[in-house]
Amino acid sequence: MLMLRHLTRTLALPILLLPLSASPAARVQPRPETFKVDPAHSTVIFKVDHLGVGHFYGRFNNVRGGFTWDEEDPANGSMRILVDAESVDTSDHSRDERFRGEEFLKAGDFPTLSFTSKSIERLHGSVFRIGGDLTLRGVRRPVTAQLQWLGSADTSRHGYRGGFEAGLTISRGDFGSTGGRDGGEFGDEVTLIIAIEGLRK
Repeated sequence: MLMLRHLTRTLALPILLLPLSASPAARVQPRPETFKVDPAHSTVIFKVDHLGVGHFYGRFNNVRGGFTWDEEDPANGSMRILVDAESVDTSDHSRDERFRGEEFLKAGDFPTLSFTSKSIERLHGSVFRIGGDLTLRGVRRPVTAQLQWLGSADTSRHGYRGGFEAGLTISRGDFGSTGGRDGGEFGDEVTLIIAIEGLRK
């Protein structure tokens, strides 16, 4: 019986050591993931003051671009989001045309709004600060947004996906849009909500 217990301890020792010696080689380092924006499941919403008594909401229906995300080291991430100015949707045809015109987007001359990131840093948990350049009406200015990473998953029907939502507030007057600072119908400050879902490349 004593020999059996001794033999058991002797045989068990290599088994206990194997996981310890193998763990460094088996450890998989996380890698950045690159996604292409899925236009069918992404949108940009905007909010602007209306006559000082309410908030008016609209959206852009056509969003494209891509982003790279690194959960372990956010500084490795990047994104470029493109929005078609002509796709502005305010649920009213005549108002849509007004927003596409000189007063707001000037979409005929500048058909694309774009955001290109320059930096990403974690604030806490899944919340990040992202800095970059926003181009609107042909004017490029630095902006800062707060972003929440919503996660990534390998879905059974729709492939491997990742998504986030970001928000920022801009002055449309800084981009040459008229009326907001002069007491017009719509205010100067515009809040943008950027909800993006991407398919991993």
